[in-house]
Amino acid sequence: MEIKSVCILWEDLPLGIMANTAAILGVSLGKHAPTLAREDVYDSTQGKHPGIVQYPLPILKTNQETLASIYQKVQTMEDVYFVDFTNIAQSCLDYDDYIQKMKKATQETIEYYGIALLGPKKSINRLSGSLPLLR
Repeated sequence: MEIKSVCILWEDLPLGIMANTAAILGVSLGKHAPTLAREDVYDSTQGKHPGIVQYPLPILKTNQETLASIYQKVQTMEDVYFVDFTNIAQSCLDYDDYIQKMKKATQETIEYYGIALLGPKKSINRLSGSLPLLR
């Protein structure tokens, strides 16, 4: 099975928030999928270069409605791992604050800043295949 990963960001976010969102999604995806990164490599002088991702992680963009729709779809897709980052997470001072605020959140109060997906290429393409690259 061919594996694919993507990071999809809300196109209306300021550049700094986009960068922060992509970084958070990448770290979070890596935590739950440790096989994403490969072994360390060494240059000709034995300088160490820690392992990086073995699959490309394209950064795509879309609107809020599409992000929310993708979030809803992946809820029932057992073959796709996802991690999302929201306006609620961005507003929190620490993780305990995030837990408490999410317990009170509804789909109407959540804005998706981004979502990262990992799974079979066919499933990921079905969810994100028509989205443009962030440029």
